[in-house]
Amino acid sequence: MLRSLRLLIAGGSLVLLVGCPGSLENPERFLMGADAGDSCDPEGLTHPDAGLFKVKCGGSGCHESPAPANNLDLVAPGAGERIATGKATGCMMLPLQSYMLNKVKAAPTCGSQMPLGADPLTADEVKCVESYLARLGGDGGT
Repeated sequence: MLRSLRLLIAGGSLVLLVGCPGSLENPERFLMGADAGDSCDPEGLTHPDAGLFKVKCGGSGCHESPAPANNLDLVAPGAGERIATGKATGCMMLPLQSYMLNKVKAAPTCGSQMPLGADPLTADEVKCVESYLARLGGDGGT
């Protein structure tokens, strides 16, 4: 009987511990998928630890220091300036369209869709990048 009571108490305690979720310090950073129009901000894209560029573009030695692909570091501070003033090589037949945006959309006009070898950006993530590029001004790397 005593053993059964101990097991019941231990099991109940385990359920209580597992069922208590933590909390986020900045929950708004994780709302991009819910409504890209309202929650898509530069912090959500360029945050050095958890931004979209870090998660989708920076890993596996792609667009992150020390040797970013095509010399485009999307994670280190100043990514917006590098994107707005950068010039893409090749695929120059669409000067009014952002090269970067073209590369993250399905079926880019040249080359492979980014991120290469990973799940493509969701429709909301693409909208977020599009909005971000519009706010940056410049040519977005055309």
